[in-house]
Amino acid sequence: MSPEKQRTVIAEACGWIKCHECDDGGGCAFWWKHDEDRTGRATHFLPDYLLDLNALQEVEKGLDFDQQEDFINELSAIMGNDDGDSDSYLQWFHQEAFAVAHATASQRAEAFLKTLNLWED
Repeated sequence: MSPEKQRTVIAEACGWIKCHECDDGGGCAFWWKHDEDRTGRATHFLPDYLLDLNALQEVEKGLDFDQQEDFINELSAIMGNDDGDSDSYLQWFHQEAFAVAHATASQRAEAFLKTLNLWED
């Protein structure tokens, strides 16, 4: 899934709406607005979900309890810590927790999309 497609799908899942398209001289550009913004203002710029951990934190806040569990499982798999193959469960748990806590915005974005079954190979 291309980075731009990931950003677009995450934005749409978070309530951003393509409100119109224009030619700004460099090709087509979309204008976006958030469905909670009642002012009607639009912007070209979406949050940079693949590079901005703060933007991803806002996305993650919208997950319900079951989705949070799925998200952690997806993120663990992306981080390569889903096999539980360690000398002790406690050691494995700490390694997994450390890896998940230090996941990049891009890794978290992928896990979010997989959690909501929006990831495309």
